[in-house]
Amino acid sequence: MTFIKKSKNKYIYLYLFVILILLFLFVYKIYFYNCTNSEMNAYEKIINGIPVNALIIGDSIGEGSGASCSNNTWSMLLCEFIKNKYNCKLHVENISMGGNTSVAGFIRLIERDYKMADYDLVIICYGQNDEAKDFDIHYESLLREVMSRYPKCSMICVLEHSQMTYTKKINTIIDLAEYYHIPVVDTIKPFSEHKNGYDSLVIDGTHPNDDGYIIYANSILDVIESEIDRPTPVVLSDKPMFERSLLFENYVWYDSSMFERNGFTYTIEVGESESIIFIDYIFFPGYNNVTIYNNDRIIAENNFFWKWDFMQRHAYDFELMKLDDGILSIEFDCKEHADSFNGLGFTIIA
Repeated sequence: MTFIKKSKNKYIYLYLFVILILLFLFVYKIYFYNCTNSEMNAYEKIINGIPVNALIIGDSIGEGSGASCSNNTWSMLLCEFIKNKYNCKLHVENISMGGNTSVAGFIRLIERDYKMADYDLVIICYGQNDEAKDFDIHYESLLREVMSRYPKCSMICVLEHSQMTYTKKINTIIDLAEYYHIPVVDTIKPFSEHKNGYDSLVIDGTHPNDDGYIIYANSILDVIESEIDRPTPVVLSDKPMFERSLLFENYVWYDSSMFERNGFTYTIEVGESESIIFIDYIFFPGYNNVTIYNNDRIIAENNFFWKWDFMQRHAYDFELMKLDDGILSIEFDCKEHADSFNGLGFTIIA
């Protein structure tokens, strides 16, 4: 009986020992996997079939407007192409807003909590709606904000086909991308050189149709594949290419919930500074009116007639101005417009 008992104990100890070894190997594998993943860039993850988190920031072309359905937008096609070729899941968050400019991309970023998410890949898609004035500092500020928030991410800049040629804005994107070592996707050339002509790829002269978005997805995939073999480090230089971009380095953002509301007016206390003010709200068909006061002094306003028959969210900036210590008020012209207010921010220069 004693021999049988000792024999049973021996097997129990051996069994526990094997379990501990397997547990150690399992924990080590998870640790090694996580460490390896954290050191990989987006392109390395793609080729190894590791899921990639991607953020798209852009305008209506970034959204995929013009596609016959959501599955035919370039972002969804890109997910499909990467899945089919590399067995890699591309998780996409698209915060593009139709009708907006690159400064809206900057605003969409500063609205977000730093802890909201982390991204392996960020794709920037602007140019169609931007004016030439201040495009350089708006676009560079967006790039620098992305690099500051997500220092380990890979980035891609898209040259929108709708410019049709290499305009001053397009060349600005190319120069900034080269300065920060960001790969560029050129959709201008394949649209202009297409065998059936430019018009065969768009629905309204601007927005791509399904065939046009296939070109977008393939063009982006080509750049991704070139970076797999030659990954480009994105470097946030202490010195921006355009010195005035430093105006956007320090800022505060106030969500609408942080304001005190009275009817159509929102108020908040501010300190003295020179500032560029940002605002985010919805444009409605017909007349729209927003006025910003600093201690009862009008410092900015936007009164216009929105000719379209749909609502559209917009985020934009005002000119550099002086703020005095005291109360900042944002006054809308009706309840519906006031309800659409998402928030306001401003740079802090002095």
